Amino acid sequence: MNISIIVITLSLITIGMFSSLSFAQQFEDLDYTIRGGEVLNFEIDSEAASLFVSLDARARGELIIT
Repeated sequence: MNISIIVITLSLITIGMFSSLSFAQQFEDLDYTIRGGEVLNFEIDSEAASLFVSLDARARGELIIT
């Protein structure tokens, strides 16, 4: 009885992990606003699950990413 609960739990966790990874890869562009500056480029690294944002270093402003 306990083994079947463990197998069901692990199966649900595995399905949840794969579905969250495939859902995260659907986003291509970000919605962002910037005041007083300029966004030069941004990249999403799916392997490291990180976001790289290149900003104009001479500009001063506020960047909001949603």
